[in-house]
Amino acid sequence: MQSSVMIGIVNQYGAGGQYAAGGDYPVSYNTSATLQDADIFNIIHSVVTTYGLPTGYGAQYHVFLGSGVQQCSTSAGGCYAVQYCAYHGSNDYTDIGHVLYSTEPYQNIPGCQVPSGSPQGQLADSTASVLSHETFETITDPDVAVNSIAWYNATYGEIGDLCAPANGVPVGLVTLGVDTWEIQPEYSNAVSDCSYQ
Repeated sequence: MQSSVMIGIVNQYGAGGQYAAGGDYPVSYNTSATLQDADIFNIIHSVVTTYGLPTGYGAQYHVFLGSGVQQCSTSAGGCYAVQYCAYHGSNDYTDIGHVLYSTEPYQNIPGCQVPSGSPQGQLADSTASVLSHETFETITDPDVAVNSIAWYNATYGEIGDLCAPANGVPVGLVTLGVDTWEIQPEYSNAVSDCSYQ
């Protein structure tokens, strides 16, 4: 979302600021068994401590899982491909502090795919769509745990949920940076509808 007008949607929710991609930090982790919340927390902790990365409300960590990796989350209320395609949350560590994160399992499966009309292809578009969804929700609703919800519509959910393909909202072609992607829009209070800007 760097160098795009789309990220500006979050500014109306009081988020305001500059948003830059931080990089790709691979980590080796045993994924032969179903991953749980503790596994995601361990992966994030490893990346932050290994690379000396920041934590707190000014940083987000997105954990991408490969094809065939199963994951279940108590905080997300179920398992990948059954109850969710991706989710976001936060966790407090005793040594590195508060961390905002999202988990994006492999998206090129029925139920998590978006139609693809961009040069990027279906896997890339599906991953980009869920990444934008979780990024926007992490910014507008960073601590999504019960009783600490920041921006939430009691009927339809967070700003990404309101505009998700699962709720019947079509995806569209959007230029982010120099590339074109087919991703979902996000809810904008400014226009009282789903939008790309």
